[in-house]
Amino acid sequence: FNTSYKLANDYEFYLRLAKTHEIVLLAEPLFRYKWHSRRASWDVAKMFHEVREIAQSYADQPSEDHDQKNNLKKVHYKSAQYYYFLASEAYQFKNYGSAAWFYFRAVTYDPLVGDRMVKWSYFQNGSYRILRPYLAVVVSSFLFIFYGVIGKILETLFVHEKRIGEIKTK
Repeated sequence: FNTSYKLANDYEFYLRLAKTHEIVLLAEPLFRYKWHSRRASWDVAKMFHEVREIAQSYADQPSEDHDQKNNLKKVHYKSAQYYYFLASEAYQFKNYGSAAWFYFRAVTYDPLVGDRMVKWSYFQNGSYRILRPYLAVVVSSFLFIFYGVIGKILETLFVHEKRIGEIKTK
């Protein structure tokens, strides 16, 4: 195992193994996977980043195998789609900082992720679908900054109001 990867070291091991050996699928599972809240793999974004990093390192290696290159392109597209999904979820829960970061990651892995992901929209224009994730980066960043500043102002006002109230009661 490559110990530099905390969550995806087994994935990297199987990729190295697959370069020299044939991998087969067994119909019967050989182990049980226990789900609990302290699992390291709950950090989906970190795990996905490591898998993406591993796939990129394999993509950068010279290869005459076109199937391998096509499979890695698919990993790029899937990575972008996954980050787009994470961004949409973060935005829905008003976690605008994470949403901006995930939208940014999605468009860096696949600049056309909007066209590939957004199949239906109020606006049927193809340009809108392509630009949508880029606009989402801008909007999410703005909301993150705006609500961060407003939150700090309100917090400061609350602290000062509390201090004034304490002074008046003395």
